[in-house]
Amino acid sequence: MTVRVKTVPSLRSTLAILLTVLASLAAAPTANAASSMESIFQDDAVLLNSGLQTTRESLDEMRGLGVDTVHSLFVWAQIAPDRQETERPQGFDAKDPSAYPAENWTKYDTLVREAAARGIDLLVTPTNPAPAWAGDCTTSDQRDTCVNRPSAREYAAFITALATRYSGSFPDPENPSQPLPRVRRWSFMNEPNLGAWLTPQFEKVKGRTVASGIRIYRQLAYAAIDALRGSGHPRDAFYIAETAPVGGSSTKGADSKNPPRSFLRGLFCLDSRGRPLRDAGIGCGKRFRQFPVSGITHHPYTFGAGAPPFTRSGPNDITIGFIPRLTGVLTQAARAKRIPRSAANRILFTEFGFQTNPPDGTFGVSWDKQAEYLNLAEYLSYTTKQVRGVSQYELYDDPSTTSFNTGLRTCRAPQCTGTPKKPGYAAYRLPLYVVRNGSKRVRVFGWVRPATDEQRVEIHLITGKGSAKRNTLLKTVTTRPTGILDVTLPRRTGEYQLAWTSGDQEFLSRGARVALR
Repeated sequence: MTVRVKTVPSLRSTLAILLTVLASLAAAPTANAASSMESIFQDDAVLLNSGLQTTRESLDEMRGLGVDTVHSLFVWAQIAPDRQETERPQGFDAKDPSAYPAENWTKYDTLVREAAARGIDLLVTPTNPAPAWAGDCTTSDQRDTCVNRPSAREYAAFITALATRYSGSFPDPENPSQPLPRVRRWSFMNEPNLGAWLTPQFEKVKGRTVASGIRIYRQLAYAAIDALRGSGHPRDAFYIAETAPVGGSSTKGADSKNPPRSFLRGLFCLDSRGRPLRDAGIGCGKRFRQFPVSGITHHPYTFGAGAPPFTRSGPNDITIGFIPRLTGVLTQAARAKRIPRSAANRILFTEFGFQTNPPDGTFGVSWDKQAEYLNLAEYLSYTTKQVRGVSQYELYDDPSTTSFNTGLRTCRAPQCTGTPKKPGYAAYRLPLYVVRNGSKRVRVFGWVRPATDEQRVEIHLITGKGSAKRNTLLKTVTTRPTGILDVTLPRRTGEYQLAWTSGDQEFLSRGARVALR
């Protein structure tokens, strides 16, 4: 999860950017859009930390919403033995999953098993915090949450244990006659450009500020990929980055946030023009070993996860309203052979959402705005053909407003009273975004997210209020097999709405007015 940062954007500047960007997107041809998008969901609180029954119920609910993939953090320190000790356990074979405490695997085994049983794919991110003995963590605070200089060698050993356990042939402790399901998709380290997850981000070396976190992460990523390829997973999908969206400073450079565009340029040893960069401080020399990866992962939150999508950001930040900053860096990286060209064209947004008020009165937007912004984000992703997957972070709000309240439902009982669905729940299942397309027409983007084949969907126009409210059927359309619809219609005054029938149930989208009126 991302550390949220409060900002107060200028309303005038935000609206100006919104109008400019949406005007260009409204006229974007369908040829520049994705034919399909993967639906990714993350909520480790309910899938890993709330017991078997909650895991099962939540996965069933996600599947009903049309989720293809669950993204989950497999936290190194939670699996390893003696996490707060500075000395490596004597005789411990970190490559052998059987050497780890059996109970430490239980919740991860459960998720792997239950997701596979429902046909939901799993994208695993083995991540810090590390056990203290695997990093440079000596103080009590560091030992409790060790993110300082994790050893690439020890990380590779941990990855080997994961690769062995989730190879598809390791006996399931719950049923030894059957193997645990195989994991085939991996990304490495959560938000490595944030000091909260990896330190030092910056340090002084001979009077010069060096972005050390880049070098450390590159070593970790190479080590993880090599470990997986050498442990029976050479054809698995590997993703790098998992970058947080914004940069920023703290009282110590080590704990700062390296803006993602700067972080990625350094990771690929490129300057701002895409030319090879030599900088020994961040590990950039004459030769560069190409990352053998399938794609790039990123978390395109806005500031505080509650600002409007086009809120102005720093020039090296990459939020949902500024996706071209990411595609630009990746195009340069592919051209310089830092990553395969196919990887530059496979971006997954693996963590994303909007904070709501209630419950968060500081960062949150209204429930209706959350629904609107989620659908706008999906439209922006759809119209960027390099984006292949979009994510929702949290099914349920966290009970504390100091954490994330980006859920589609409010806090789970018994921590909270009831678990009502926000408007974002319906908006997630049936996204709709309508933009002006010329002076007399509109472009209607919709998505029947649970679809597995073509669907018939009605497009309605809602006008008037109260007793004068009218519902007019404008058109019935057939979606693509992926559930996506993208049509142009004559522009009308009112709210557009999708209606989709599945079995004996009818589902409605949010009411969407035309953007850029």
